[in-house]
Amino acid sequence: MQFDFLLETFSYTFPAIVTGAVAYFYFSEFVKQNDKRESAAVPTQNLEKDKFTLRLQAYERLTLFLERNDLKNLLVRIAPISLGKTAYETLLVQHIEQEFEYNLSQQIYISENLWTVVKNAKNKLVQEISTQAANQHNRDANDLRQALLKSSFPENNPIATALLTVKEEARILLS
Repeated sequence: MQFDFLLETFSYTFPAIVTGAVAYFYFSEFVKQNDKRESAAVPTQNLEKDKFTLRLQAYERLTLFLERNDLKNLLVRIAPISLGKTAYETLLVQHIEQEFEYNLSQQIYISENLWTVVKNAKNKLVQEISTQAANQHNRDANDLRQALLKSSFPENNPIATALLTVKEEARILLS
């Protein structure tokens, strides 16, 4: 009778042990797969955060570029080193071009439209400096500086327009 009892106990416990083992292996595999999915999701979240940070930094750098190259700010920051208006024109244009080249990589992080607006603003600024330098009434660097301060794009300031465009895109990114 004791053998029958052991056989009966074994017949009930063996399927339970097999079912438990199958469940253990199934759930351990499920947990491993879930951990893999979660670990793959974390870099994606970090990537999105990094992209957001890079785009925001690009907007900040372009804002700084435009503010520094607003004609009034540029003329206050860069004084003539000689009386020659051609030398002063060259100095101003070199500063603008150097800052532009320093920020060239920012075009990767912003829209094509915004980059075109920034590039056009820089070109119009350089064109205004060259136009005023070519004016015969401006005899020396001080005259050129005064003429540029007076002109300062009274209508349709391309730097101000570009700055507004940068701010609008940044606002969209932040909302």
